[in-house]
Order: sequence, then C-alpha cells, then structure tokens
Amino acid sequence: MTKYVPEAVQDKTAQPSVDISARNLKAGYEYLASLERVMGREYVLQFVEDSLQEIDRLIRKIPESEDNKERKRLAHDLKSLSTMFGIEGVHALAEGIEICCGEDRADEALVLGRLLPEQHRSNVLVFRQNYSSSANSSQKYMA
Repeated sequence: MTKYVPEAVQDKTAQPSVDISARNLKAGYEYLASLERVMGREYVLQFVEDSLQEIDRLIRKIPESEDNKERKRLAHDLKSLSTMFGIEGVHALAEGIEICCGEDRADEALVLGRLLPEQHRSNVLVFRQNYSSSANSSQKYMA
C-alpha cells in the first residue's frame, strides 16, 4: 500500500522549497481586497500581520507538540491560514503533516514539520514582496 503525501511535498527532504504560483497569490490578494472593501484598509493591515504571526506560532508549535492529535489540529489550522494567503509551500507541508498525523505516521509528520521554518521564510518573503508591490501599484494594502 502506497502512503499518500501531497505531490507538492514529495521528495522535499532534498529540496524544501516549493514555488508559490502566481494564481494562488492572486487569489490571496483578491481575498484581501474583498475583505478591505467590507472592513477597511486598517483592518486588513492588522489582519495580515496577526495572521502571519499566527502562522509563525503554528510553525513553531507543530514540531514541539508531542501529541499526534494536537499536531494534526495545528497542521489543519496552518493549512487553512496558508491557503488564505496563497502560500503554497507551507500549505503543502501542513497538508502532509495533517495526513501523516491522521495515519499515525508521527515520524514522517515531524520530518515535514522540520521543513516548515525554511519554507515559511521563503513563502512569506515572496508574499510580502508581491503584496507590497500589488499595494503600491493599486493603492492597496501594505503601508
């Protein structure tokens, strides 16, 4: 029986960087634009910062957790937040962790969890650069 791990995560021990697709980033920016229309610019700026801090917290907490159920819940939360912002690499790793935890493959979940910090740094850097560029060109988002 072949164990399922998301395609974007396969062989990530050799190369932990997963590119962020422009399509998913665009979807993330569109979500933020719609939120801004309803809630206002200041709310969205704070929402982005709070959400990115929560992503940081989840990434730190996943490898620290010794409880497989808790790790699965944390990975699910991380997967949801990273999807909202279109940061695919973190999403793919979180999905892999969630699946591994659900199948009691804790060792594999921990391997993927150790890849999260580097993937997060590169994904969030791209998100912030593109988010800021998008904002500057269309008078939206980052100050």
